[in-house]
Order: sequence, then structure tokens, then C-alpha cells
Amino acid sequence: MRIWKSQKQMGASRWVLPFFVGFIAGVLVWNFGGSSLTEQSGLLDEYTLDRVSNMELNHRVFFFYVLRHRIGVLWLLAMVSSTFAGVWFLYLYTVWLGLTGGILLSTAVIRYGIKGIFLVVTGCLPHYVFYLPAMMIALCMGYSFCTRLYYPDQNAGYDNINRRQLMIRYILIFLLLHIVVIIGAMLESYVNPTFVLRLLRIF
Repeated sequence: MRIWKSQKQMGASRWVLPFFVGFIAGVLVWNFGGSSLTEQSGLLDEYTLDRVSNMELNHRVFFFYVLRHRIGVLWLLAMVSSTFAGVWFLYLYTVWLGLTGGILLSTAVIRYGIKGIFLVVTGCLPHYVFYLPAMMIALCMGYSFCTRLYYPDQNAGYDNINRRQLMIRYILIFLLLHIVVIIGAMLESYVNPTFVLRLLRIF
């Protein structure tokens, strides 16, 4: 599918920079704040990890909670992409993702050193293997849709495709992204907790 290939080709280079700007900002803010910010936040503290390691998780309830959140993000990106400010929102959202990632990793390293990196990586597997490509495609598709509607001078690469064909392809990809997100949510709620609990037992 040509639109799928086009989304991949124009995707990475556009979103890598804003993500790393946010990531570096998160790392700098948290490190300059030092231990005071880490202690005040309670993020990834020993009390929280101890509660996680001893809790009995209802995987079914957790699955629907995760799915509602992940699908909600997907729909939010789709809706804002249909507005005039959609492009700017997508960039800001990417910066925010980097910012939260930088803060999370900085907190883990400040608290636990190298072990903190393993904790963050384990917390992201295996579901982010599905979430990351889905997010990248959603961002690229949203950018293309917004520029097609409001900034036609920015060539999105679909001049030879009429509006009806383009909308059909957008909808098909959007539906496929739901399937990918559902798989990710299943892994996040049924598989990832096992990984995290096993790590916490030797943490």
C-alpha cells in the first residue's frame, strides 16, 4: 500500500528531533532538580515498587483500563489532526512524550543506578514493540491529513490520489492501528506484569 510506505518514509526524521528535544529537557530538568524532585515526586520509589511486587493484578480489568487509555490517545490524535492547529499539537505531543521519557529514565537512574535502566526497559516490553510503530504511523498520518486539509502548499505526496481514495486509505490504516494497539494492550496487561514482577523479585 503506497500510503503506508509513504508514511514510513517521511515519519522518523520528522518526529525524532522533537522527541529528543523533549527527552533532553526532561533529563536536564530532573537532574538539575536532583534528589529533591525525585523524593518529592514519589515516582518509582521503593514503597511503590514494593506495593507493585505484592499486588494481585486483575488482568482483565487492567486490560480494559489500558485499552481505553491507548485507544483514547489514538482517537485524540485523529481528532486534533482534523483541526487547523493539528500539526502543532502533534509536535507538542511528541515533545511531551520525550519529556516524560526523560523524566522517567532520570528518576530511575537517580534512584537505582544502572538497575533503574533495566527497570524502565522491562516496563516497556513487549508492548512497546507494537505501540511505537503504531504511534509513529498515527503521527505521520495525522500530519499528512492536517497538511492536506489546511496547508496544501506543503506537499504531502498524494497529489495523484483523489480525496475519496485518500480518505478510504486513511480509514483503513486507522482501523489497522486499532488492531495493533489491541495487541499491544494485551501484551501490556497480560505479559508485561510477569516481566516486571520477575525483575522486582531480584531487584
